[in-house]
Amino acid sequence: MIVGYTVLLRPDAQPNEIHAWMSIAVDGNETRAVIASLLGEPGVAGIHDTNGRWDLLASLRAANLSELSSVLERVRLIKGIQSTETSIHLQTYRG
Repeated sequence: MIVGYTVLLRPDAQPNEIHAWMSIAVDGNETRAVIASLLGEPGVAGIHDTNGRWDLLASLRAANLSELSSVLERVRLIKGIQSTETSIHLQTYRG
């Protein structure tokens, strides 16, 4: 008996989806709280700890630019986020 199943689509299975990176600077020691808030945001596909100018790197996904704009607005309102910079993926190259 099959109780359930999960389907995982390749990222290129939705070719018109908007993909973006958001670099995030976090206030003081708020990193854990910011990560917890980001994990609850449906537009955030992944979060990465990093070094250098930015504290976190978030992978964003949206169906269109309007939806991406809403994701950016919600993320920027998260307590503990000092500043952000977002870059939209224009083209992906594979070897």
